[in-house]
Amino acid sequence: MTQNKFAADKLSDHDRKMCRLYAWKLATHTTDAGMDSLPRALGDELPSLYYMRERIRFLSGVEPQYYDCCVQSCCAFTGPNETLSHCPYCKEARWREDGKPRKIYVYIPLIPRLVGFAQNLHFVELMQYRARHSASYREGEMHDFFDRDHYRNLCKRFVHVGQSLAHKFFNDARDIALGASSDGFAPHRRRKSTAWPLILFNYNLPPDIRFHINNIIAVAVIPGPKKPKDIDTFLWPLLRELLHVVE
Repeated sequence: MTQNKFAADKLSDHDRKMCRLYAWKLATHTTDAGMDSLPRALGDELPSLYYMRERIRFLSGVEPQYYDCCVQSCCAFTGPNETLSHCPYCKEARWREDGKPRKIYVYIPLIPRLVGFAQNLHFVELMQYRARHSASYREGEMHDFFDRDHYRNLCKRFVHVGQSLAHKFFNDARDIALGASSDGFAPHRRRKSTAWPLILFNYNLPPDIRFHINNIIAVAVIPGPKKPKDIDTFLWPLLRELLHVVE
């Protein structure tokens, strides 16, 4: 969990145990079928997977957002495509005959998780790395990409989003530097279809932990089966959130 509706020390014993159990499932890559067999193996009454997921979603405060997308994953029906009934690339229909979308794209909001980081004192301390490193910068030394010219020049410029804002890039120690990455992978052995994760890296963290899987922020997976022709439409919900943050 990242954003807590309740402080961790206020969780009930039941919720604590349930969260630890679900964290174990994820860490060990235990299948849903394996989890369903645990009560029989242990002789205990355990909550169902459906209940655990719904309860953890409630406690985390993170609600997924659902968007229609092309059945071939050419684009998402967001932004300029929001009102289209057919994919502008492959011309496939957006909806089935019953009016339901043929394919759904799931986006996990970023802002609630950034808020969650700010509620974790240990994580807040770790994220001070960027500000401390920038403050100790010495001309000619190179220890991290924060020492490169592009970042140093950004720190001298006012943020411009349609109009110039009153603050400069990264002038607040609490500002967060994020990096985005996406690449296709074949989830099945025959490699006939691909999926495209959209992940963020939290560069405020020290370099020795910023790429650890626990610190990578996954916001979505473009479902495939083909490479998206307009990835910007899948990034639309993220860009909208980022614009809200900088303003």
